[in-house]
Amino acid sequence: MGVITFIKYSLMMLPTLLTLILLIRFFPNTGLGRIVAFPTIFIINSVLFILGFKMTRNLKFTANTMIWIAIILLTVVITMVFYPQEYGPHIIKKIIEKIKN
Repeated sequence: MGVITFIKYSLMMLPTLLTLILLIRFFPNTGLGRIVAFPTIFIINSVLFILGFKMTRNLKFTANTMIWIAIILLTVVITMVFYPQEYGPHIIKKIIEKIKN
């Protein structure tokens, strides 16, 4: 893996890391589910980014940009869906309730 590929991968993982940091701050009651969920989140998102690198290798700028925006949004959604809660409703339901109020 080259240095440029590592830098690209690191930049692509930033939304996942920022989402996890915010989720940990606002929804800390994860219990032991965090032990399984965090590596799973990183593996799934890494696979998506590797597939994205392979898919967008020979595309034009606009198609490339649209695919990367979709991949980044998908990784944020995956991070939120897989984030565990020890008790109460899932965090997505909590966020929707907060938005409605």
